[in-house]
Amino acid sequence: MTSLQYATPEVLVSQLPHELVATLLEKSLTTGKISASVVLEVAPANVLAEQLEPEIVWRCLDDISALSELSLDDGSPRAEGRRWLTAILDRALTTKFVTPTELLRFLPPASFVRDAPLPVLAELIRVGVTKGQFNPDLVVEHLTPQVIGEHLKTALVWRCLSDAATRHFELDSSATKPAPPAQAKPANGNGNGTSAAPPAAAAPLPAVSTVISSAPQPPPRRPTSLLRRRPPKKDATGPIRVAPPPKP
Repeated sequence: MTSLQYATPEVLVSQLPHELVATLLEKSLTTGKISASVVLEVAPANVLAEQLEPEIVWRCLDDISALSELSLDDGSPRAEGRRWLTAILDRALTTKFVTPTELLRFLPPASFVRDAPLPVLAELIRVGVTKGQFNPDLVVEHLTPQVIGEHLKTALVWRCLSDAATRHFELDSSATKPAPPAQAKPANGNGNGTSAAPPAAAAPLPAVSTVISSAPQPPPRRPTSLLRRRPPKKDATGPIRVAPPPKP
């Protein structure tokens, strides 16, 4: 995945300052090529974050989190993904983008007690007893971004960051959710037996749905011949009674 899948040429020329676009073209004329690496040389990540619309930047981060399995409930993120999440959470807490109180709304004790290291929890309780107070700030002093990133469920952390991004940047809620999988259209969708031409549209952003596992299939049904038949009910006083045929 490259940044130009989100910061498309149309986005760059419409949202970057003209001076940067001119520098990009001049540099490309000098080297004889233009690529994503050249774009990032001229407009590094911090510049893109400042100049591009927040929805575009967040969509990129949100898709990366899904591809890295950080935002999936049943994901198995790798160590580098956890380190990336740790750095984002640390920055978010430092800049007050996320407060300890907001973080603990998504990471309550019931969600971190099982996975947090026991020495960390013991020290948290000891300090709380010693100080005679207990609050979210104290919890986050011990349950640091590093502890959270290395040990706790990353999907819960990403939901907290996603909620903060939606509020701070006034994002459309659909920008912080994975795109639904595309469904195939029938060949005769226009009702006359011919294929309906799809409307012209811009190329979609990479779909997150490609990394979401399909729903489990239900177990196969047992053949009816293997089902045990129940015996007919017996009369309480004796054998089965059969009603005589009606008289003519």
